[in-house]
Amino acid sequence: MSAFSRGFLLQHRLFARPVQAQSPQLNGRQPRFFTSSQFLCAKTNPPSVPRRGATPLKSTVPKKASGGLPRKDAAILKPSKLPIVQNSPNAAPTKTLELSRRNPILYAESLAQKSDPSIIYTAPSHTRLFFLCSAAAAGIMAQAAYCIHIYLLPPDGLAWFVPYSFGIGGMIGAGLGTWLMLSTSGIIRQITAIPKKAMSTSPVVKRAQTHNLELEVEFRKMLPVPFFPARKIYISPSEFGLHHPVAPQMQAERFAYEESRKYGAVSRALQGLWKDSKRAWTRDGFEKVRINSRTYKLDVTGEQSPDVGHAIDKLADIYRKR
Repeated sequence: MSAFSRGFLLQHRLFARPVQAQSPQLNGRQPRFFTSSQFLCAKTNPPSVPRRGATPLKSTVPKKASGGLPRKDAAILKPSKLPIVQNSPNAAPTKTLELSRRNPILYAESLAQKSDPSIIYTAPSHTRLFFLCSAAAAGIMAQAAYCIHIYLLPPDGLAWFVPYSFGIGGMIGAGLGTWLMLSTSGIIRQITAIPKKAMSTSPVVKRAQTHNLELEVEFRKMLPVPFFPARKIYISPSEFGLHHPVAPQMQAERFAYEESRKYGAVSRALQGLWKDSKRAWTRDGFEKVRINSRTYKLDVTGEQSPDVGHAIDKLADIYRKR
C-alpha cells in the first residue's frame, strides 16, 4: 500500500506544471515590473489594529502642504531669505528708470526734482558721415555745374538735343548733391533735462520758469565753423514727440556694435565706411523727432544703452497722450 502511494505521488509530480511556468514570462518586449513578479515582490505586512485603551502612535510621515508636497520638500523649494540690499546713492538713475517704465509723468517729475541738469541722450560721432557727404556732394555739384554750363553755352556742332540732355543731367546732379548735403542737417547732438532749480541760476532759460522741467535740445553744426556755438532750443516735455519707439532699435544696434568688436580694427573701419556711405543716401539709423511742428533726426546707432531709449520713449509718450 505504501509503494502504491509513493508511485501515485511520483506520477503527480511528473504531470504537474513547474512553478516557474506559472509566473509571467519575462522577455525583451514585456517590461519587468516588481509588482508582476512572484519572486521579487516584497512581502507586505497587514495593517496593525490598535488595541483598546492604547495611545495611538504619531505618524512619522510629514503632512502634505497646500501644494501637494510634504512640508519638508516644500521648505526646500521656498526661496532662501536673503538680506535686502538697499540702493546706494549711485543707484538713483536705476530707480528713476524704473519709475519711467511705469509712468512717464513720474519720470518727468523725478527729473524735475533734481538740482542739477541731467543728460538724457548724447549722439555718436558723425565726423566720418560728414566727410563722406561733403566729398560726394562736392563732386556731384561740380559735375552738375559743368552740365549747366554746357546747357547755357553749348559748343558749336552739337545736335539740338545734346544741350537739353546736359541740362537735365545738371538738374539731377544738383538734386542729388543737395540731398547729400542735407543728410547731416537737423541731427540732434544732445538732450539735457533742466529742472526748475537749475533754471533760476541759468540766465539762458529764465524765460521758461513757468514749467517744472525743460528740455535743452542741442543740434549738430551743419558746417564745422569754429567760434560759433551750436544751435540750442528749449522746449517742454509735452512738445517732444516720436513716431516710433527707439528703445528696440537702440538695443538691436547695441548688439550689432558688440558683435562688430570681435573683428580687427581694419575690418571695423571698412565696415563703418560702408555703413556711413549707405546712411548718406538712405538715412538709415535715424529716427524722426517732432519738435514744435518741425522734424529733426535722432541717431539710434552706436553703443547707446537701451536705458537711454526707454527714457526717450517715456518723454515721447507725454507727447502722444496730451
